[in-house]
Amino acid sequence: MKKKGFISTAVICVFLVIFLVTISSILSSYMNRLKIINNIKTTVKDKLNEEYNV
Repeated sequence: MKKKGFISTAVICVFLVIFLVTISSILSSYMNRLKIINNIKTTVKDKLNEEYNV
C-alpha cells in the first residue's frame, strides 16, 4: 500500500472514531437527563397526590 493511501485511510478512521464517540456521549447525556426529569416528575406527582388526596 502506498504511504499516502495509508495516511489518508488512517485519518478517515480517526475522524470516524471521534465522531462515533461524540455522538454516543451526546446520546448518553440526553438519556441521563431524560431519566432525571422523569424521576423528578414522578416524585412531584406522588407528593401532590399525597397532599391533595386527603
